[in-house]
Formats: sequence, C-alpha cells, structure tokens
Amino acid sequence: MNNDPSIPQPDLPTPSKGSNDGVHVGRDVIVKSGDFVSRDKIIEGDEVRGNKVTFTGVGSKRAERNRAAILQLVNQIWVNGVLDQSLLETLPINLQLRKYWDAVEKSAWLQVIDLPPQPDQIIPAGTQIVDIFAQTSHSLLILGEPGAGKTMLLLTLARDTIAQARQNPQYSIPIVLNLSTWAIRRLPLADWLIDELQIRYDIPRSNASEWVDQDELMLLLDGLDEVAEIHRAACVDAINQFRQDHLVPMAVCCRLTDYEALPNKLKLTGAVVLQNLTSDQIDHCLFAAGPTLDGLRRALQKDNVLQELAQTPLMLGIMAQAYRDQTYEIFDEYQTDSLEVRRQQLFDLYVNRMFTRTARTKQERYPQTKIVHWLKWLAKVMVQRDQSAFFLEEMQANYLNSQRDQWFHRFGSRTVCGLILILAGILGSLCAAWIVSTQLNYETTLAEEILTALGFGAMYALYFGIASALTSRMTATIALLVTCLTALLLGSLLAMIFGLQLGAIILVGVFITLQFSLPGGFAGIALADTRRMELSETLHWSWRRGLTGLLLGLLLGLGGGYLMSDQGELPSLLTNLSVLGPPVAIIFTLLFGLHRSKFVGTRLFPNQGFFRARRNALWIGSAVLFSILLVSLSIAIFQPTIFYFSLAVSIGFGLPLAVSIALYVGGGACIQQIVLRLLLLRQGNIPWNLTLFLDYAVNLIFLRRVGNSYIFLHRTLMEYFCSKQPSNPSD
Repeated sequence: MNNDPSIPQPDLPTPSKGSNDGVHVGRDVIVKSGDFVSRDKIIEGDEVRGNKVTFTGVGSKRAERNRAAILQLVNQIWVNGVLDQSLLETLPINLQLRKYWDAVEKSAWLQVIDLPPQPDQIIPAGTQIVDIFAQTSHSLLILGEPGAGKTMLLLTLARDTIAQARQNPQYSIPIVLNLSTWAIRRLPLADWLIDELQIRYDIPRSNASEWVDQDELMLLLDGLDEVAEIHRAACVDAINQFRQDHLVPMAVCCRLTDYEALPNKLKLTGAVVLQNLTSDQIDHCLFAAGPTLDGLRRALQKDNVLQELAQTPLMLGIMAQAYRDQTYEIFDEYQTDSLEVRRQQLFDLYVNRMFTRTARTKQERYPQTKIVHWLKWLAKVMVQRDQSAFFLEEMQANYLNSQRDQWFHRFGSRTVCGLILILAGILGSLCAAWIVSTQLNYETTLAEEILTALGFGAMYALYFGIASALTSRMTATIALLVTCLTALLLGSLLAMIFGLQLGAIILVGVFITLQFSLPGGFAGIALADTRRMELSETLHWSWRRGLTGLLLGLLLGLGGGYLMSDQGELPSLLTNLSVLGPPVAIIFTLLFGLHRSKFVGTRLFPNQGFFRARRNALWIGSAVLFSILLVSLSIAIFQPTIFYFSLAVSIGFGLPLAVSIALYVGGGACIQQIVLRLLLLRQGNIPWNLTLFLDYAVNLIFLRRVGNSYIFLHRTLMEYFCSKQPSNPSD
C-alpha cells in the first residue's frame, strides 16, 4: 500500500473499540478467515488490527463484501471524482431529452408483429434518467452532440443505480467503462470486460470472470464514438453478440453524428437524444448563477455566434469559468463570424483564466508554457492511440518520438537488468570468497578473488544475453528451457574436454546450469513482454494456509530425510532432516501462504501497478534468498563443520538467483518504466515527477483523476490541446 500523503486516502468507516481481538469496523464481525491484507480492502464488517485487516467469513459473506467494495469503488471514482466535480455543478441546467426509438434495432418479436414506428417526442422535464432506464427495460442508448452532457447523464444513472444496488442485494452491480480500449485487441465483449475489470478496477480476475459469466453486472458503457472509426461497427456487433448471450442491464453513450454514420444499430430497447440548450434555458441558467456572469449574459443576448457556441452544457460551463466577473465591453475584442475561431478563442481564454485562479492552485509549481507543452504532448499521445484515459503504467516505448529512442529504450532496459544481475553475481562471488578465506582458512589473494568474481559476472552476462536474444524468437518459457539446456550441454562438453568421468561431467553440467543459466535465464526473459505493464494481482498472506503448508513441508522433509538416511539410523536421519527439512518447510509455507487476492479493494491510485510490481519483486526475491540461506542455518545444527562452506555456496548461488527472480516477477517491468520516463524527460515531454504534474493539472481543471488514471475535462478540450501549435517548453 502507498503511504504517500499526497495521495488522498479513502473514506473508511470509523472504527469502534472492541474486545481484546482488536478494533472492529462496523457492526457485524464474522469468524476470522486468517487473511491479512492492506487497508485499501476495508469495508464495513471487517476487523482491523493496526494496519492490517482480517476479512470476515468466506463463501456468501465474501461475495457480499466484494459487492459492497466494488459499489464503493465505482461511486468513489465516478460519482465523487467526476460527476460531483463537473463544471455543470456550478450551473443549474435542466437537460432536455428526446425519445429516438429508431436509433436502435427492434427485437425479433417486435419485428414479427410489425408495430408502427414510435414517434419521437420530448420527455417531460424533471423525468429522472433512472426512471427512463427502467421504462426501457434497463437497456438504453444515450446520444447527443459533443459536450451535450452524455457522460454526466450516464454518471447520474450510475449514482442512482448504485444507491438502488446498495438497498437491494439482487440488483445488478453498476460498472462504468469506456469502450475506446476495445479496439486495441477487439476481443469478444465478455473477454474485454474481464480484462477491463482487472486493469481499470483492480478486481481479481477470478471475481471478474464470475461476475461476467453469471450476469451480475450492469454495464454503463461510455465512448462508443471514441472507438477507432474503422473498428466502430465491429464494436457494435460485439455488443450485440454479447446481448444475445447475456441478459444484463446496459446503457451506451455515443455522439449522435458518429452513431448515425454506422451501418448497423445497437440491439437495445430504447434511445434518447440530449437536446441543445435553448436561448431561454441559457439565459435562465446565467441569471440564476448571479451577477458574476451578467457580462456574459448580456453578450449572449446580442452575439449569435457566441449563442450558438453556448448551446451545449460543456461550452456554457467553460464560458462561465472563462468570462466570470468580465464586463460586457470585453466581448468586443472577440467579435468574429467564425464558430471555430470563436471556440479557439474561448479555450485560449479558459486556459489562461485557470492559471490565474490562485485560490485554487495556491502556488505556481510549473511555468505556464511548460504546462501547456506537456498537456499538448499528453493530448497528442491519447488522440493518436484513441485513448480516453491516461494510465501511468501503460506508457509504452512508442510514446517516444523516434525509432532511435525506442531502440535505445529497449537496449537501455535490458542493459540495466543485465548489469543488476552481473553486479549481484559479482557481489555473491566476493562474499562467498571472503567467507571461504576468513572462516575456512583457504588462502587466496585479492586479485584471484576479483578475477573469479569477474568470471562469474561474465558467465551471468553470457546466459542473460542468450535468454534475452531468444525471447524475440520464442516464448519466454521456451527461451528459459533452451538457455538451461545450452548451459547443460556446454558444461558437460567442457568437462569432457578436461577428461572427467561421467559422473563428474553430469555434475559440472548441472552446476553451470543452476549457478549461471538459471539466474541469467530468468533475468533475460524478464522483459519478454514489452507491450505494457498491467496491474498485477495483489499477493496476500494467509496464516491458516501458511500453517497448512508448514505441516505438509515438515512431513515431506521428514519423509525425504528418512529415505536419504542410512537404513533409518537416528544420527543419519537427524542430519538429513536438519538439512532437508527447513528449506522444504519454508518453501511450502510460502507457496501455500502467499495467494492471489479474492477480495475487491476500495481505492485505486496513480502508479499503483508500478508500486505493486516493485513490492512483489522485493517480497518474492527476499523469500527466495531467505529460503536458500535457511539451508545453511539448518546445516549448522548438526553439521557445524561444513556450515561456512554451505553458507558461502548459498550466498554465491542464492543472491543472483533471488535478484533474477525479482526481475522476472516485476522488477524488470519497473526498470522498463523508469528508463522510458527518463527518456521522455530528456525529450522535454514530461516533468521529473509526472504524477505531481498530473495532479497539478487536475487542480487547474484541465484533467480529472479517475481512480488510477487521468482524463481530460472533456474530449473537446483534449482535441484543443492536441491542435495547439508547438511551443518551446524552455521558455
């Protein structure tokens, strides 16, 4: 869990003091399951111990708490984080809706009975979107012009359905997703949903798959128009196919003109179109906002171009921010008959006004020219990739400007991973040599120790290079196996050249394989998948499962020690058990105790995937090293004469192996991200602390933070920044 004070902490239930068992959250405390995880998974009903929580119950109780957690998460991200922060919150706008039944494809039975077409009609003012959703059998298409308020209406529906889901356990779970990412892989919608739930909401894949398969979700899908145009019709087909297989509530948003250009229609029950604001609506809205907008109100009454621009709630909200406290006379400076020129002028003024809102920003962290340059780069990246949200973990090498920089990113990432492995091998070799020379009185010179360590480093570099090269031609698993087989053959061949016996030949081959190719192979395949670093599933610790693994490991260690003993004699049995038992026991304890989370968290934060990958790498690498060193400690009990020799071997072998596995399980992806960000920093496209800048842009109301991602205030604003002329960020 991240403890950075700059990251807002989630709203958690207030703990109340309980018995000696700790502090209880909420009223209902069920039997402990033994699973201890971080505070971001706490909901009402869980038991807290310091900075850890004991989850309540299993089975249906776990399903209930997961349902409560995802409802809290969706509400926190979309309702509290986006809807409540909307510019429309400052303006009392009543959106008008029009029925548009012809926008959707009739169901088969309606086509059979051939009902007359339903007339389009204005929906009575004050009708709630949740009521319209219910009238259409929870199957609705929301259309409108850019900035008409489609997303805000969808999030209003999310807010109301979340409230109903909290009251009714049988109600579907509302989930807000953006369809723009569907075009990346164009999977069946069910598979795409599972991926999105895991990546966007940090939901364990098993939970996501269960919810999709059992039709427990209400899909609130935004941004059909943000799907790449060449794939938009296929996306409609995927949604329709999913509707045939899954009877789930669904609402979809799309720009009206983009939807009408499609050759096919969505198979939904009803559709509504958000109407443009009328002159009377605009005037009433500005009058109700108070005297600070009197200048804008007077200008709109006489300026037809400005009035046309104000017909959508988004543009009216931007006008309210840009022209607040401005006199009527200032509008004479912006007279033009071109709607596009006036829109550009409005956005220019809005951007400049946001920089002068000292009450909001408190202090100027970055020069205005650099902020605009960085936002232009961000908008350009998102538009080019049809992205609606920016995830720090999904930054890729093709964000760099040139093929040369992309090659340097690949080369630099692999070089850093290789150097870390080589340094670990050299350090392990030097530590082992020091133990042998000081504790076992084996006379060596410093030069010999350094040369030996450098030789070890060269061997690690060799097999790292082999595995790294093979990953471009085969899968990571096959590359690792080929690397180990290569080491086995080369080691055996080397032993044969020196005329060793068969047993020694095999022993040399196995030694080189385990000592050099296994660590080199794991480190070499660490960057096999260079597409993106996704959120890895959280690893949790369970004492109950850990104790089960400990007992099983002790039994296996006892059995192995007996089989390896000299006819079951007690001294031989105790010796073998002391050597074999502890490592087997600790390995099985870790295998059983560490498990993927089955519980849904209640918050997301930027860089979460990076922090989690780093944590998993440190924990798993440390566990591997500890397990290997435990062999030496166990030997010390009954074989103290060979303890230091065993310790030297354990360090020389264990340190590079632990580092290579740490690189494989997440450390390599972290290095890849660090190198990428350093290159983008060198190009001037991002600041040193990207997260701090993005949060600063949120304060300027250019961006919104949505869970662990960032979105522009609106797609129109993103397109504005993307179209700005290049500037010199060093100004």
